[in-house]
Amino acid sequence: MTNTENIGKNRNEQGKFLPGVSGNKEGRPIETKEQKIIKKAEKKVIENYIEGLKEALPQISPVLLKQALRGDLGAIKEVHDRVMGRPKIAMDLNVEGRLEIDNLAKSVKELLGKDEEI
Repeated sequence: MTNTENIGKNRNEQGKFLPGVSGNKEGRPIETKEQKIIKKAEKKVIENYIEGLKEALPQISPVLLKQALRGDLGAIKEVHDRVMGRPKIAMDLNVEGRLEIDNLAKSVKELLGKDEEI
């Protein structure tokens, strides 16, 4: 068997897939409802954190920032608390340790302080 026969019809001489051809015949896996909610919540939390950081950074002591950048966990926590505020809610886990989807969505809405649909 020659090297070309081993490569197959969908690959070039270097073994790479030809343009427009994928090795994943089933395509990208569909995200579950939970994955979509988590992804959207992560994005919102990051956006809120960045906005909070922009507002709080000028008011935070340069000494505290230097300590946080050096890895001082107490300083990191303090900077985080000043940017995002102290945690307001706790998320409940069911007996199996998996977040229930309805509770997750409710907790995310409360955390973000938004009434919009996730």
